[in-house]
Amino acid sequence: MSNSSSNNASEHQTLARGGLVVFIASIADRFLRLIGTWILSTALGPSAFGSYTFAIAVVTLASIFAPLGTEVGAIYFGARFRQAQDKNKLKGLIVSGTILTALSGAAAALGLYGFAPVLFDDPEPIRCIAPAIVFWAPLYYVVGLLRAVKDMRSNALVYQLGLSSFLAIGAVFVWGAGPTVQLALNVYIVALALALPLGWLRAWKHYGDLLKDKTIQSTYSLKELLTYSVPQALSSMVAQLNLWMDILMMGYLTSDAEIGTYKIVAAVVSICGLPVTALITIFNPIIAEKVESKALEALNELLKRVTKWVLTISTPLLMILFLLPKWALSVFDDAYLGGALILQVLILGRFVMVSSAMAMRLIPMSGHPMLNLINGIVAALLNIILNWFLIPKYGGLGAAIATSTTIVLWSLWRLVEVWILLRCFPFSKKSLGLLAASIGISIVLFSYLQDKTEPVRLGISIMSVLCFCLVSIKWGMDKEDHILLNPIRKKLRQFSRSR
Repeated sequence: MSNSSSNNASEHQTLARGGLVVFIASIADRFLRLIGTWILSTALGPSAFGSYTFAIAVVTLASIFAPLGTEVGAIYFGARFRQAQDKNKLKGLIVSGTILTALSGAAAALGLYGFAPVLFDDPEPIRCIAPAIVFWAPLYYVVGLLRAVKDMRSNALVYQLGLSSFLAIGAVFVWGAGPTVQLALNVYIVALALALPLGWLRAWKHYGDLLKDKTIQSTYSLKELLTYSVPQALSSMVAQLNLWMDILMMGYLTSDAEIGTYKIVAAVVSICGLPVTALITIFNPIIAEKVESKALEALNELLKRVTKWVLTISTPLLMILFLLPKWALSVFDDAYLGGALILQVLILGRFVMVSSAMAMRLIPMSGHPMLNLINGIVAALLNIILNWFLIPKYGGLGAAIATSTTIVLWSLWRLVEVWILLRCFPFSKKSLGLLAASIGISIVLFSYLQDKTEPVRLGISIMSVLCFCLVSIKWGMDKEDHILLNPIRKKLRQFSRSR
């Protein structure tokens, strides 16, 4: 019993430490991407920036499927093979996945380039960005290999700090060289081309000795890998389709200028996903290990604790953005301030998404890729129908309503599935109370402050959210939380002293 408790505490600390690394890197990543977005949106203007955004949305969607889900397979099978100490299969996984993603990336790039004139009214931006997939597919895979060994530092360096730094530097170059959509898209490709070798340099530290050891023969399980990974690829593509559905359908149903405004709003909203991204990255291999060892009770306990951490960190930011939408958008050009109401609608959906995001990973990482795919397809169909009816009438606001409605329903029915399959539920009484209080306070306070002056609204909103933070930490965090987080506090203190 004591060994079990010790193992649980160790895993909680691994999550906290790994999550902290990714969280800090995610903040830097989001800051750099926002800088790049701000530079490009200002330099290009709403219409040209909308055209750029649509092209990036298309290539992102294609890139998600291009690796055939092997990046998730690398995490799932990599964690299993490492736990079983099966070096032959691990070596085969690395080699086969590397070759496969190189070929599939090239094929996807050629396909998108060739079919662009058939699929799009303005194919040139799409054809310009298509070569990015050649680098995206293997980059996804090498990042999956890093996550399989829980190397969150390398993951952060490659996928967050490295790539986002290259993109931000590229945005400055575009602004100085004479901004055009084509130049911005070419710079995007160069950033990916620079990030890929950086990823392999970091992965070589973990897998170099294994790959060089000629006494270890590769055992290829390509059928097993693809049986698991292809449904994951379809699921990932459908999930990404849901995330980009609003922008994709706006590309067909509204103007580039409105897409540009919506993209700025979406970039601000994406900040709220930082804690989720941080903890999911390290949580995925732990889920696979827990399910493999059938430790579902420990998994349920871990899920509740991590969900509480996510809510404690995320809800204050969600509240601030909901209460002060124009203030949040004021860092961009005044042309984008019309997206304030769109921002609030998207934030309401994010409250539900961040609270259930950790539980959602249990479905694919517990060996149910087909169910994950079906969930995504149903959500995509719902999203398409809602966008089709709402965008022509309400424009960007209609897209926001469709997106948030889909997110809420999609999250709720997957919570039911997780309970049926694994008897896991993400909410404790405290975390459910935090979620309900944050949404309720935000809506009531915004209604009360509508007729107040801007300084009054700003002051009351900030003070209210600070009070909520203090109460949520005092009431929500228990003794075990503080014990688990003590190593993190010590590292932060050491870091501040070293500076």
